[in-house]
Amino acid sequence: MRASLLATTLRPPDITMIASSSLTPRQVRDFHLDGYLRLEQFLTSTELRIMRQVYDEWILTQKADSSISFVELAADVPELRVCQFRERALEIVRTLIGDEAKQGAEKFMYRPPEHEVPTPWHQDWAFGSPNHVGFRINFWIPLQETGTDGGCLWYLPGSHQQDILPHRNRADITPGHQKDVDMEATPGLFDEEQAVPMILPAGGAAIHLGNTLHMARPNCSGEPRRAYVLSFGGRMFARWMQKPFERWPWMEERREVAGAKGEKASKTN
Repeated sequence: MRASLLATTLRPPDITMIASSSLTPRQVRDFHLDGYLRLEQFLTSTELRIMRQVYDEWILTQKADSSISFVELAADVPELRVCQFRERALEIVRTLIGDEAKQGAEKFMYRPPEHEVPTPWHQDWAFGSPNHVGFRINFWIPLQETGTDGGCLWYLPGSHQQDILPHRNRADITPGHQKDVDMEATPGLFDEEQAVPMILPAGGAAIHLGNTLHMARPNCSGEPRRAYVLSFGGRMFARWMQKPFERWPWMEERREVAGAKGEKASKTN
């Protein structure tokens, strides 16, 4: 995917055509300039209370000694149905990328206290396919105040304007890596000295595009880092359905490694 294609695809909407939105024109411009946006407050106090309760009840049933995510938890939780955060998020996303935006997956994420393993630099699109041309936007919503010591996200402003960088599997590089982010953007291809921390209060939100470089440092605090993630897709997002399915080379390599490990395990059982 070339940078010229990305630049065309990521052109911001005409500010004068925005009829109704919870975002200001400046916020829309900043999002398309930087590739991410910070919202000081996103969840209501009631939604934050409900989400914390659901989360904490669930985590008690898990072996939560490492970074994990619960995709299945978010899919059908009666307590969350009464909340309106999904509708507000969709309104924001449609302001940013157009009315064709649709919600995708959602999940809880967990990082235990004093967890020394970081989430490496990566682009979310790198875990998909070259056929996925279009928009992907994620909301990252902390359920407690999250600063630099608590494993907040870090972003590289403007990194969404470049190609999808080559990634590499890091399963054999960093023991105890986060299972759903087990690859990293190849070091040396970007300047992480320009990174900006996304410090957020409980119930705030970080919104980023699928090709914006981001990472999270270790959670050095004495409290668990709890977060809720909402994903959305937009213009041309389903174009891959009209083509033979492709994988990024690093995803194909990971698939082959996983297949080899599964075959080995089956022979030893």
